[in-house]
Amino acid sequence: MKPTRSRANWLFFRQWLRNPFSIGAVMPSGRELANAMAEASDSDSGRFVVELGGGTGNITQALLDSGLPAERLIVIERDRRLYRVLAARFPEIRILNMDAVQALEVLNEECHGKVGSVVSGLPLLSMPPEFQEQLLAESFKLLGKNGDFIQFTYGPVSPVSQRRLGKLGLRAQKVSRARLNIPPASVWRFVRISEWLQATRDAAQRKQNRAANAA
Repeated sequence: MKPTRSRANWLFFRQWLRNPFSIGAVMPSGRELANAMAEASDSDSGRFVVELGGGTGNITQALLDSGLPAERLIVIERDRRLYRVLAARFPEIRILNMDAVQALEVLNEECHGKVGSVVSGLPLLSMPPEFQEQLLAESFKLLGKNGDFIQFTYGPVSPVSQRRLGKLGLRAQKVSRARLNIPPASVWRFVRISEWLQATRDAAQRKQNRAANAA
C-alpha cells in the first residue's frame, strides 16, 4: 500500500526528531521547491539523473512529472524507513538504501559519464566541510560532460564555501528561489569552472558571429 502524504510527512518529522542533523528539515520539500529542483536538472538529455536523499519522494515525483523517464532516475536514501516509503510509492524506480558517498562510488562503476545531474536534498549546511568536499568530489567523478550538481538550501548564500568550491574546481550559481516553501529556500547549481568558462566563451563567440552577420 502506498503511504498517504500526511503519513509520509509525519514519518519525515519523526525521523527529523531522531536525527535533525541528518534530515535537515522538519517537513519534506514543498511543491514549489520540488518543481524548481526538477527544472534546474538535466532531465531531457537522455542521461541519468541521480537524486540524493529522496526523503518521502516530493522531488522524485517532480522529476518524473518534468518528463524524466523512471528508468533514467536513480534515488539514494540512507534512512531505512524513508527508503521503504519511497519503494512503496515508486516501485518502478531504482532506489538504493545506502550512504550517499558509498552509493556514488558504486554508481561510478556502473554509469560513469552517463549522468547529467545529481540532485541533492541532503542538508549540506549541517554537514562537516570535509563531507561536503567528499560528496561533491564523488558526484563530479560520476557526472558526464557539462553535468551539474543541484542543491537547495535555506540559507541566503551557497551552502558550500567559495574557498572549498575553488579547491574542487567548481563554480556555484543561484538559479531560482522557492519563497512559498516552508521555510523559504533557494536552488543552486554547481558546475565545473572549466566547462563554465568554455560555455561563456562559446556564448560570446555566437554573439559576435550574429553581430557580424547582421552588419
